[in-house]
Amino acid sequence: MVYSHPMDDGQLRSFKVKFEGEGVDDYGGPYREFFSQFFAELQMLHEPQSEEGGPNGTVTNSSSESGSISSKQEAMASVSSCQMFGTCLRTRVCIRLDLAMSVWKQLVAEDDSNPENALETLKEIDFVAYSLWKTLRGILDDLKRLQSTANISSDVASVRHRALEEQLEAMDLDFTTVLSDGRTVELCAGGTSIAVTLANLDKYLDAMLRARAQETQEVMNIIKQGLHSIMPVSALALLTWGELEKRMCGVAEVDVKLLQANTEYDEGLSVNDEFIQRFWRVMESLESEDKRAFLRFVWARSRLPQGSAQFHQKFKIQALASSGTDSSTAGVTPATGGWMDSQMPKSHTCFFALQLPRYSSDDICRDRLLYAVRNCIEMDGDFRLADTEMTGWTGISPTDQLRI
Repeated sequence: MVYSHPMDDGQLRSFKVKFEGEGVDDYGGPYREFFSQFFAELQMLHEPQSEEGGPNGTVTNSSSESGSISSKQEAMASVSSCQMFGTCLRTRVCIRLDLAMSVWKQLVAEDDSNPENALETLKEIDFVAYSLWKTLRGILDDLKRLQSTANISSDVASVRHRALEEQLEAMDLDFTTVLSDGRTVELCAGGTSIAVTLANLDKYLDAMLRARAQETQEVMNIIKQGLHSIMPVSALALLTWGELEKRMCGVAEVDVKLLQANTEYDEGLSVNDEFIQRFWRVMESLESEDKRAFLRFVWARSRLPQGSAQFHQKFKIQALASSGTDSSTAGVTPATGGWMDSQMPKSHTCFFALQLPRYSSDDICRDRLLYAVRNCIEMDGDFRLADTEMTGWTGISPTDQLRI
């Protein structure tokens, strides 16, 4: 069931959230934060091993990328996870979810079986294995060229053939391959005792690619079972894999111009105000990860929608009031020179709102924003908890990090 409460500012939902030990009412912000944290923690179980590199900020050469939840116990748990996946789609919550192209394709039932797609999949899920495959393919191509060349002496051909043999023998390969979960599997019966040679290299390459392309099929069937219990197969079939990824994850890079075009200013404020222009300059200068952290700080999600039509909420900027007086003048005194450099920004994630102090310089604005977005992910500004309610905060280390 999906519904929207009048106080939720357009956010669809299927349940309400109460965070233990945090003084916050759920009018949309905690609901979005639940999904952001759920999927962040889920992916931390399969920590990536290399730098970001995909079109949606995806990470190559990682076990999480391959969708390699390879044990049945993990696969059954993923049914519930992918029900959350479907709930995000139904309630229009964009999350960070790093999946390989092949996983997205299987979710929308696109054909991913041809060799070119299989090779691209291998490149995404295991770049080391992909590099090995390409090297071996180069040896095979050299062998075929050598065999098809007519105007070459037998002595020269023999020397080149022996060089290819030695190159292959140095790799010491047999008919096995290592899957994304670290398991070594045979590519044929007795594969561990069959050496890869020039004579059977083509069979090895085909078998290796086929095994890697099929390794997640059983798990993917279980994942799709969870997703399809929330989202009808017929609805997903209307989307390409790229469209599904963008609907689910939004756009990895935060487009500050798009955010600015979907911003509303509180009464008495204007985009031409000096401290507002300073804020936008600072936003443009931030690193990608800090821009995503800012979105998490003000909206409890780290991705923007695809375009203006998908903004069900507008970003709201308000001048921070340090007292109950009018927000356009509160905290601004002759002694401070009209600035509020000692104040920190505040946010209301339910309403996608930022209370911005009037900072006197870009550097101060940047420092205050970065401190806020890098250190404040808990929600505790709606009401004060009693001491007996302050639970759930044991075992937390200051060095613990949560992926934005």
